[in-house]
Amino acid sequence: MAAHGILHRDRDARVELLNGQVVDHMRAGPMHEGVRSWLTEKFVLIDVDRWTTFARSPIDLDEYSLPEPDVSIVRRREDFYCKAYPTAADVLLLIEVADLSLLYDREEKLPAYARVGIPEVWIVNLVRRVIEIFVDPAQGKYAGSEQVEFGGTVRSRALADVEIDTAEFFDRV
Repeated sequence: MAAHGILHRDRDARVELLNGQVVDHMRAGPMHEGVRSWLTEKFVLIDVDRWTTFARSPIDLDEYSLPEPDVSIVRRREDFYCKAYPTAADVLLLIEVADLSLLYDREEKLPAYARVGIPEVWIVNLVRRVIEIFVDPAQGKYAGSEQVEFGGTVRSRALADVEIDTAEFFDRV
């Protein structure tokens, strides 16, 4: 829509399409950006051969939803998704960093991710200082969830051998 002049965006604006609605986001604060950057770098350094890590890049859920999660871990492709955005079938793990967006991420984005079968979603809850992990999507909901406090170790089910010691980051801030 921006390319056709329907949306007039400045360079710093953040919008995404979710459930047929164009959603405008506020600019992220320094903590939000720092956490997103750290997680992106962490997943790149863990393994660059098994998956591709994107930051704020669109995921094509369906014809009505093209959200931009903070961090996306997707199946590796030789073309690096130059021909099309990753789809739900390509996603291994999505991460949303949330402070002002916490309610939106939980009530709007999480059900959309579950509806299309994204196997695992993390919400890095900057308000409560926990990482909320959601797994086992079924009928628009996640059947399994757990929380890990900042400074703890997060284990991914979708990336079976991946553990992240969040103390590396959160003990410094």
